[in-house]
Amino acid sequence: MSFLWVVVTGCWDRSATQPVAEISGDTVLPAALQVKYARGFHFSKQEAYTLLHLHPGEDTLTLVLVPRDQSGSIALVESPRILVPVQKLVALSTTHVALLHALGADSVLSGLMRLQDVYEPTIRKRAAAGKVVEVGVAYEPNQEVILGLSPDVVMVSGGASGENRRLEIVQEAGIAVLPNTEWLEPHPLGRAEWLKVMGALLGQEHKAAQEFERIATAYETQAALVDRVDSRPTVVVNLPYKDTWFVPGGQNYQTQLLHDAGADYPWHDAGQQQSLPLSFEAVYPIALEAEVWLNTGTATTRTAIREQDARYADFRPMQTGRVYNNTRQMDAEGRNPYWERGVIEPHVLLADLIKILHPELLPDHQLQYYQQLP
Repeated sequence: MSFLWVVVTGCWDRSATQPVAEISGDTVLPAALQVKYARGFHFSKQEAYTLLHLHPGEDTLTLVLVPRDQSGSIALVESPRILVPVQKLVALSTTHVALLHALGADSVLSGLMRLQDVYEPTIRKRAAAGKVVEVGVAYEPNQEVILGLSPDVVMVSGGASGENRRLEIVQEAGIAVLPNTEWLEPHPLGRAEWLKVMGALLGQEHKAAQEFERIATAYETQAALVDRVDSRPTVVVNLPYKDTWFVPGGQNYQTQLLHDAGADYPWHDAGQQQSLPLSFEAVYPIALEAEVWLNTGTATTRTAIREQDARYADFRPMQTGRVYNNTRQMDAEGRNPYWERGVIEPHVLLADLIKILHPELLPDHQLQYYQQLP
């Protein structure tokens, strides 16, 4: 006899584990629940319910997904379980909204952190009608508001230093907290594969798997086109923030995206996933000779970039015009779907980057997230 163990405290301390349910051995895992790219979760299957195993850190956290119509007949001891399909979900990141929207489940969202940040028009309309409630600002979830909504689950950004440690009262009330670590996935398709987690919560496993396969096929097909290129343009990314120039580490999903698009990214060999904090002087000589400059903050013109620092005018892309920013769809309030919907559209991001770096490979593609700065 063995037991499934799961961490249930707000900071998921090993000392606070407890047995949840007797496990007799996994059954065959359906194809819709098999994971190909994502590293932050996996599923296992029991005859009557599904186990969602999450990896937000050194510990593995397990949630029991119990069919709502069978919950009375499944005996689980003090289980951190979620009745599925969920009827109410609170999200603490707008990327979670994108996962819901992709599966046509906007109506499930009952609470969201910082409503002002969400781009999705349907969610904004629901919020204006009072159907989606703001549950906190500046990484400070309001537990009393969350409790008042009585959600089936609260989805947090797993690994974040703040919000997932401030929900003890919510968990003590028996509301499951699910750490979503899509933002830590090293592959763009690993991020998109979190659709399968949302699909399992909504009882839409097959729909989520089909949608992911569509995305993955498009991504892989486009990436294969790059195999034929003879040269890779050198790319510099981002702008300094408070005198520090942060660039993606070698294990970051953005680095993988640049590689698959056919870029020569100077820091692709850096072994870390998190951003590399560099000085202006460290990036300057590379930017002088780079062929393309990407992701220049909120700037929408090269003039705006030069006004921030006259030295930017020295960069080769500033002189050739090959400066592109991911602000094509940014609205007047600064909300940008690149940071929201982009999580489930890596194939579109890839197509944009291929069009920028190797336009001959996708002659008919029109930029969706990126724009060339005048």
